[in-house]
Amino acid sequence: DLTEDDDPEARLASLLPPLGDRARTLLRLTARGQTGLAAGGALTAALDRIGPDFLWHEAGLDRLDLIGDVADLDRIDRAGALRQAAEALLAESRDETLPEDVRRTARTALGRLFGYAAEGA
Repeated sequence: DLTEDDDPEARLASLLPPLGDRARTLLRLTARGQTGLAAGGALTAALDRIGPDFLWHEAGLDRLDLIGDVADLDRIDRAGALRQAAEALLAESRDETLPEDVRRTARTALGRLFGYAAEGA
């Protein structure tokens, strides 16, 4: 369980067995709660890095809400079509008049857009 103030990478590191034991370990991780877009991206990258250390691994991040802010939008784009899309997704993710599944979909899409932008940087 994560909150926006947690460091997901540090939390992950605190849960992992020593490197020497990982080749004999099955790992199933389910993340829940909220984290920022950059922290969520860092968590995904950390999971990609450590995955090969384990006999088997599975990470469930679909219950982790990625929360964006203006600084995250600046990392995506400062102007143009990508920025407009990011702003629209951020607004939709925070719109309490929309159903939760619509807001969650907007958060997920914003997280993916952030990830794509980070890969291209």
